[in-house]
Amino acid sequence: MGSEFEPIVPAYEKIEGGLLGNVRLVWKSFTTSLSLLENARLAFPLLMYFVIKLCIALLYLVSVREPLSSFWAIFLPGTSGEVVSHYPEHLLLMQVILRRLDIFLEIFVHVLFQAVTIALVAAALAGERKTLGSGFRLSASRYPHLIGTVFLSSVSIQVCVLAPDLLLRHLLGPGSGEIATAGAIILGLFAQAFFLYSIPAIIVTRDGLFRAIRKSFSLTGRTLLYTYLLVGIPFILTVPTLLLSFKTRLIAFRLSPEVLIYVLLASELMQLIATYLIVSASTVTYIRRSETEGTE
Repeated sequence: MGSEFEPIVPAYEKIEGGLLGNVRLVWKSFTTSLSLLENARLAFPLLMYFVIKLCIALLYLVSVREPLSSFWAIFLPGTSGEVVSHYPEHLLLMQVILRRLDIFLEIFVHVLFQAVTIALVAAALAGERKTLGSGFRLSASRYPHLIGTVFLSSVSIQVCVLAPDLLLRHLLGPGSGEIATAGAIILGLFAQAFFLYSIPAIIVTRDGLFRAIRKSFSLTGRTLLYTYLLVGIPFILTVPTLLLSFKTRLIAFRLSPEVLIYVLLASELMQLIATYLIVSASTVTYIRRSETEGTE
């Protein structure tokens, strides 16, 4: 094969047992993922997306005049471009506007960079060499399937996130905010867990959309606690900046509106780290399970 890498697929261990056993296995998957970064090429796709996100944020910060301010106002129905262009409203609205733009980017852009990362991780695990260009070509050839699985995953996650608030508000009234938020996080992570292995299936074993989702559901169903921890532990990394993003007005008035820029930067950095851990570790898990017992 003429490979410059040695295969480093970890020895198979059955995913079963209690919480501590599953935490240990998840940690092993994360350490394997981090060890792969010795091949710096694996970090490039998500770093490229990180730079794209920073460029979009920079464009937002400098677009305080028409027509761009009216474009950003599209993401806030009922708000005019004039409102978006005023200081400090420009900074106060930044998190909400960019978060809504993220819904589009997640489905049509971010998924491509995740898929390239999966292709590179799979090649490294097999001891093969794959260039960024070949990773992008493979991912582009699977693009319709990728969009489909991310769209269905995003819809499922949104339903799980919104359902607790609607249900508890109906049952308990407006004082159910904290309980609804906790429920939204728990159910949202469950939805993410069940779709977790669909993109690795599309890239690694070239499965179609529905076959990949079926495989993902099957694998998650057999490793539910492990897979839930796989998505839940990296999510913890994003919690501090997530909480700060809910307190934009408090931060702006007690400190300075410009602090919100650093909150956004920290949020994107934590998201980058969490995404790599989830994407890489899910690929490690999918390949390990496929080679030992299959994912049917």
